[in-house]
Amino acid sequence: MVLAQFTVAAAFAVRTMRVTFDEIDPRLEQVALTLGCSRAQAFWMVAFPQARRGLLTAATLAWARALGEFGPILVFSGTTRLRTEVLPTSVFLELSVGNVEAAVAVSFLLVAAAVAVLVVVRVFGLGGHARG
Repeated sequence: MVLAQFTVAAAFAVRTMRVTFDEIDPRLEQVALTLGCSRAQAFWMVAFPQARRGLLTAATLAWARALGEFGPILVFSGTTRLRTEVLPTSVFLELSVGNVEAAVAVSFLLVAAAVAVLVVVRVFGLGGHARG
């Protein structure tokens, strides 16, 4: 189940990280190389600190996508109450037995998680583009 979630969510993280690393000026790494850093040191000391906001955004978006994913959970693990039950399948299980109130409550948890993720991305993510 974790592998299925990772496969689905990785596309969002990779796309965001690609944009993040494309925005970093490669000349800064070249300067670090001329000053005696190895490639690994130049990455960890120059590129990585500049990319941390984008990496946080990528991780947050991938986590949010994996949290709300429904299809891979049903295909790979099924929907067994209290064994393979996660929030999206819990909504499905509650609706299937006619417990609308519980399904709405779990849906509100998912909405709250989505709002929290959007706030984190907005506050700490790529929104500012400020480098410094």
